[in-house]
Amino acid sequence: MASIDAPKYIDLMNWIREQILSGEFTVGMRLPSENELGKKFSISRQTVRQATSVLESEGLLERRRGSGTYVSASKNLIKKNSSRNIGVILTYLDDYIFPSIVKGIEKVLTKNGYFMQLAFTYNRVEKEAYILDSMLKNNIDGLIIEPSKSGIPFINTDFYQKIKALSIPCIFVHADTNPLMGIPSIRMDDYKLGKAAAEYLIKHGHKNIAGIFKSDDMQG
Repeated sequence: MASIDAPKYIDLMNWIREQILSGEFTVGMRLPSENELGKKFSISRQTVRQATSVLESEGLLERRRGSGTYVSASKNLIKKNSSRNIGVILTYLDDYIFPSIVKGIEKVLTKNGYFMQLAFTYNRVEKEAYILDSMLKNNIDGLIIEPSKSGIPFINTDFYQKIKALSIPCIFVHADTNPLMGIPSIRMDDYKLGKAAAEYLIKHGHKNIAGIFKSDDMQG
């Protein structure tokens, strides 16, 4: 399922990549027509052409005038050269846990000869989509992400499908989104912390206890 904030052509791009990676589409094979692809993905011919044009510019497809669009690269050629850049995408950088997390990530990456490309989404889904799209175009080697709006399932799933199709290592921190994608996550046990806080208040004689939490992320 695609995010409503992401361009419609991304779904088709992901699907074509997956067909090549799986071997379903082989070198020299002709793609279904623009009309057929448009009907399959409920998009216009112009949007289909936008998707295939991007893949053509990457060398994966070849458009032959009067004949159609053909696969011009095998799944082995999709493998990109290493850039030594790791994208780190967080919602905010404030006085909470994030400064120490960023310092730790930067220390480990530098020690192993990698560079950190840091970006912030401000917990906006459309901003996350834009950042992911930019990083994928810039030949990123791996991604460390704190998902935006992680309490809402299936956010920016199309980009995560693309990340998996390209075999780019990815891990979520402090939250998770769309567990069905199978992307690993490292996060604090906020439930256990809330339980400890409630037990402390009860132990000290408090009976009317209320909690106020965010509803759009997993921490809440």
